[in-house]
Amino acid sequence: MLWQILKVKSDAVLNVHDYLSQNNIEVYTPFETKYLRTSKQQRKKRVRISYVEPLFKGYLIIKVEGNTNKLAELIAKNANIYGFIMHNDAPYCLSLNAIDDLKEIYPTGYKTSKHSKKNRQKKYKPDVFKQYSPGELVQFKTGSMAGLQLSVQSQVDNNLILMLNILGTPRKVETAIENIKSVT
Repeated sequence: MLWQILKVKSDAVLNVHDYLSQNNIEVYTPFETKYLRTSKQQRKKRVRISYVEPLFKGYLIIKVEGNTNKLAELIAKNANIYGFIMHNDAPYCLSLNAIDDLKEIYPTGYKTSKHSKKNRQKKYKPDVFKQYSPGELVQFKTGSMAGLQLSVQSQVDNNLILMLNILGTPRKVETAIENIKSVT
């Protein structure tokens, strides 16, 4: 079992990932979820659009096992794949430690089922968040105020206005919905 690096067309990384995965080749593609705001959306108070971007644009990490004839055929058939990264006239093999370290930082990697080709045709899709009602108790997920209970005053787009009592004095706090979870 060897992990090797494929050089692919930089704007086709996810398509090539899907192509290889559908042909039973194990591919590990660490990705980041990025957020975008256009000027039109900034006027609508913090509407953010998320999209998936590969961490290594133009490269895929694949697991090579046993007979490589099938893999060579798949690479030859796809115009978006340039070939392997070479070292001394042989494909460069990554150490298992490097892969383990990457998987520790980016545990899931890109999953074909999560981001289907149909969803990627619309590259940017808006985040959909839960709707909260006034008076509902919530708490922060992380940070210095994690676990602190607050009551919802109102919801504006993807932001919540919360009431926080500090030493008996109520204070309004505004935060993004993704930072909050319901109190169960």
